[in-house]
Amino acid sequence: ESSFVEVYNEQCHDLYAKGAAVASNLPVMEDVIEGPVVTGLGCKAAKDAEELRTAFNTGRANRDTQVMDLGGVHERTAAIFTVILAQYAPAAVHGEEDRIMLSKLLFVDMPGAERLGMDPEVLRLREGVSLNKSLLALSLVLRRLAQEGSAEFVGYDDAVLTRLLSDVLGGNCLTLMVGKEIGRIHLQL
Repeated sequence: ESSFVEVYNEQCHDLYAKGAAVASNLPVMEDVIEGPVVTGLGCKAAKDAEELRTAFNTGRANRDTQVMDLGGVHERTAAIFTVILAQYAPAAVHGEEDRIMLSKLLFVDMPGAERLGMDPEVLRLREGVSLNKSLLALSLVLRRLAQEGSAEFVGYDDAVLTRLLSDVLGGNCLTLMVGKEIGRIHLQL
């Protein structure tokens, strides 16, 4: 199954919703088992790669395409496409139970900060400080996590984006980050 959420100005929007429902702000709640979850976020089941691709393209088409003074809104939003894979493993030995192994993949499209240099005054008037709150919070979280032996508090709750990514940033998982600068691509494990 998959879900697709857009984070803009610290608000979550379901990209699988239809019509005006896409624009509705969905709250982020803490689940005891799953951690932070977007309440009311729709999911789509997919049996194969083609169905998953169709779901992704549906969500991508619902991204905010409004154009403002500094380009399209989608250039300044984060989008999180989540895929949960279930793998069935029959019992190896008689008497054991069958197992289902779940894997969670998150694909995150982050906004770029390059447009800040164009006209910061217009940007501040239009969207206020929340525009780059997600980017700043993410950079602080990554910096604190990278400091070996640091007991400094990691502020996952400083922004909606870092809260939603807290399990993959600080949990027991393998995280691969791919970043692109204009003209360059960086891979970091």
